[in-house]
Amino acid sequence: MPFRLGATQNPYLLQSLDKVNTWDFPLLLKYRFTQGRFRPYLGAGAAWSHRRSEFQAFYSCQGPEGSCRPPEYPTELTGGFRHSTLTKFGPAASAGLDIKTQYFTISPELRWNRSFSGAAPRNHFTLGLSLSFGR
Repeated sequence: MPFRLGATQNPYLLQSLDKVNTWDFPLLLKYRFTQGRFRPYLGAGAAWSHRRSEFQAFYSCQGPEGSCRPPEYPTELTGGFRHSTLTKFGPAASAGLDIKTQYFTISPELRWNRSFSGAAPRNHFTLGLSLSFGR
């Protein structure tokens, strides 16, 4: 993304890299309502989530050295690096359906998680699909 610090200066080019790793660990007890091929279920428990982010920004002058900064700016822009982590915990609930076939089971599921970590509690919904092989 190019931008100028002044009307007569050459633009800087801003490049950034944001690497985010997230893992979720739900611990749910499930109750299945029926036997047979189609088995609806409900689950309840807790979930932990951990997020790690690394953000890095790079600025490069798109003209000769020093042509991007006005005289009132003492130094060139250099960019920066930011690292953050966030761990959340809260109650979780799920609802889904086990669909059994001859060789595998398909289980679509809607999961709700409320995290109490951070400034304000947040609701998080996840739609998932699992596939199990065997009987």
